[in-house]
Amino acid sequence: MKAASESTNGGLVVYVACFAFGLGPIFWPIISEIYPLAVRGAAMSAATVANWGMNLVVAVTFLTLVKVLGHSSNVSVVRCHHRRRLVLHL
Repeated sequence: MKAASESTNGGLVVYVACFAFGLGPIFWPIISEIYPLAVRGAAMSAATVANWGMNLVVAVTFLTLVKVLGHSSNVSVVRCHHRRRLVLHL
């Protein structure tokens, strides 16, 4: 069981590192370029609040979802959330 835990932790570290160098920072230049200058400040504020709000929802509900749905179902829910978030921001 310890080996599985270590491989899971290692996989998570690799995922976060790759996300940080890949698609992670893309959100910020996109929202700064897609809105007209007249509304850019307010629109970036709203997009940032939406981004952090969705992250908060995932963080708060993740362990409950793991308990209720199990590990494999929960991964599917999180994947759907990330795809939806990517589409909303693009």
